[in-house]
Amino acid sequence: MNQKKKDKKVIIRKEETPKGTETRKLIRWLSLLLPVLAFALYANTLGSDYTVDDGTVMQNNKIVKKGVSAIPEILTTPYRKGFWDRNESLYRPLSVVMFAIEWQLAPENPMPGHIINVALYMLTAFLLFRFLLLLFNQNILLAFSVALLYIVHPIHTEVVANIKSRDEILCFLFIILSFHQFLKGLQNNKLSHHVYAAVFFFLSLMSKESSITCVAIFPLLAYFVQSKKPLESLRSSIIVWCAALVYLGVRFMVLKGVTNFTEILPINNSLVNATTITDRLATAIMILGKYLWLLIIPQPLSFDYSFNTFPIVGLGNVRSLAALLAYLIIGIYAIRSFAKRNLAGFGLAFLLITLSIVSNIFFLIESVMAERFTYLPSLGICIAGVVLLAQWLKVQYKGSNFVNVSSVISSNKTFFCYFIFYFVFILCKNHST
Repeated sequence: MNQKKKDKKVIIRKEETPKGTETRKLIRWLSLLLPVLAFALYANTLGSDYTVDDGTVMQNNKIVKKGVSAIPEILTTPYRKGFWDRNESLYRPLSVVMFAIEWQLAPENPMPGHIINVALYMLTAFLLFRFLLLLFNQNILLAFSVALLYIVHPIHTEVVANIKSRDEILCFLFIILSFHQFLKGLQNNKLSHHVYAAVFFFLSLMSKESSITCVAIFPLLAYFVQSKKPLESLRSSIIVWCAALVYLGVRFMVLKGVTNFTEILPINNSLVNATTITDRLATAIMILGKYLWLLIIPQPLSFDYSFNTFPIVGLGNVRSLAALLAYLIIGIYAIRSFAKRNLAGFGLAFLLITLSIVSNIFFLIESVMAERFTYLPSLGICIAGVVLLAQWLKVQYKGSNFVNVSSVISSNKTFFCYFIFYFVFILCKNHST
């Protein structure tokens, strides 16, 4: 009797172990495939010269050109202090420190900067997939689909190709690491993971202040992914919120205030020319509609949306009304998703929250629009799009559905057809950008 039980256990192990091994092997290969694809897309930037705003933080920046010796000064001055003496509300020392080191090692040579940008984008691809596996409870199909869409999305071209946009890459990279550690902390109930999450969040903020919006994302992760109750979700976020408070304290000391704008020029943000608050809001909403359009249909793309790109419009403008309607639908869907903890709703909430800081709705910033501003919010639209497609086609999207590659493809043929069609579409747009 006992011998039969032992034999039975041995048989079960022989059946389960290959599946687990195959799953881990697939995850490992996909984790490597995404960085390879990221490199293939942007290898053509490695030999590029300095572009657009690179001069403000490297080539023409007196502080950065001092090299490593300037690091203490960089940590205690605004973002572009060595380029001009204007007061600004930008404090992003992490990327500028890297620029100073690069200048020390290879002055007047943009190649190291482009190499590092591409390398960091490759690392982002690897880490994003790992985070998404946690978000989707080890569902390889959806995690890989979202990561793939994000990595090939052509709206990210400006960020990777422009050395100055290292701030965006680092900001996203560290916030993904922070999310990953935060979810692991909730799963394992270990304080160390929450501490790591706070450290990575602080580094994200030191890279670019726009990740401050993620103070609202952490409790959403706890609520949607770990099914925590609302108050419990808020309590679980306290440690990472402390990191935000530390950053704000440092920022206040450096800038002598949380914000430090003295003047916003119309050449950078045409909304300054709006004569009424309603016209300003209507135009800002219209521009938000442009963001949404480019996130779904990335054509045409541009590196510059400054002076006279967008006319000032009133509340009756058709494009403004269409954008308002679209965002109302998105907002209502996100709110209604809370009860069922629908991850499509989480993705849309992620989009709205992270886009809010650059929307020019709540306060004016120094730019009317820029595609680099979608670098973080675009993850939300990728998550929402893939989950909505999975729901529509009744694909399992909660938990792992992996047996082997052929079985996943054969059981989700329609999903793959739609996904591949859109993937090829935006891949072609990336190639033509």
